[in-house]
Amino acid sequence: MAPFGWRSRGCGCTSVFPDDADPTQAAFEITVRSQVFAPRDYGLGYIRVSGFTFERAADCLPVPQRAMVSTHRGHHWIIENNHIRWANACGLDVGNQDWKAPRPSPPFGRHIIRNNTISDCGVCGICGCCSVDDTLVEGNLIERIGGLDVEGMCETAGLKIHGAKRVLIRNNVFRHHTAAGSVWLDYLNENCRITGNLFHSISTSLGAVYLEACRQANLVDHNLFLNIEGFAVSMNDRQPGRQVGGSPIEPQGHRVLNNVFADCRQPIFLAKSEGSASDGNLFDAGQGNAVFGIQYPEPNTTPHYAEWQKTLGLDAHSSAVLMEASFDPATMMLRFTCHAIQATSLAVPEFGEATDATVCPGPFDRAECRRLGEGQTVTLSWPAPTAAR
Repeated sequence: MAPFGWRSRGCGCTSVFPDDADPTQAAFEITVRSQVFAPRDYGLGYIRVSGFTFERAADCLPVPQRAMVSTHRGHHWIIENNHIRWANACGLDVGNQDWKAPRPSPPFGRHIIRNNTISDCGVCGICGCCSVDDTLVEGNLIERIGGLDVEGMCETAGLKIHGAKRVLIRNNVFRHHTAAGSVWLDYLNENCRITGNLFHSISTSLGAVYLEACRQANLVDHNLFLNIEGFAVSMNDRQPGRQVGGSPIEPQGHRVLNNVFADCRQPIFLAKSEGSASDGNLFDAGQGNAVFGIQYPEPNTTPHYAEWQKTLGLDAHSSAVLMEASFDPATMMLRFTCHAIQATSLAVPEFGEATDATVCPGPFDRAECRRLGEGQTVTLSWPAPTAAR
């Protein structure tokens, strides 16, 4: 059952069928169950959920986040090798569910979410409303998110977390999101890393990767962004005058390093050039009039690449080259070709990258970069989650 969507119009409801199908010839499934798997008690820890298929839940729009699968404010869960699909709103919640809920005492968070396929969720694939510190999200396929078309309610994304510290989001595939970003770090997230992911065919008004109201440093590195409508990476508050904890939001130290942007008309939006780092990236020269963005100082500017480099001093070691990229969702294979790579990727020593000479843009290694520089096509495979095989 893929949800075809009920949309309220006036005082009634109108069904929206794929390809305008005849409703008299359609099959229906109806559920009133809001959750499929959730503990009865709050705060349980050290639970492993592996190898299940969870589907068809009528959960309500957040907040609160009471998803089809829920840790129910628990800690130290391992959630792996599952199908989580066809949730009306949210597929998986791993946080405190509500800002007004009492915050748990430590330990909290510290989940491992890996090798799952999370798909066809109307609002959010994975959500965590605070209390998600030290969580690992890796090797997941998160696709077809945002079908309810409610991005304006500001809770819609493949993965959306609040107030998190030291969360690692790596080697996932986010694809085919409509009216939804892919990774949304909302409100005072710090020291989180988004690395080695593929973002493919995303349509969003905010950003495929969106950092909102985050004062402390976070890192976006070695990802590949392909066919993004809207900004690929957006690090800003977009709410002039907003204060958090009685103080203005002044992001410090965010870094956008060593990423590849293919078929991205709007690669990067930063809150400010001062204190931010964007460098070592590889941009698509086929998007010759690509627009970047700076929020402060006012007035907001939308420079093109040359001005972005020369006037603002950003991406000084990056380059723009002609490139071709395609991704086969059936095989999880990426085919990528480009020429004359001139970008100097920047090492991130705290993550074991010793020198710039050993680092390449995106998810490519040195041998693959050499082949790309020779005009060869490189085929790169993201491991399909066990649940997807």
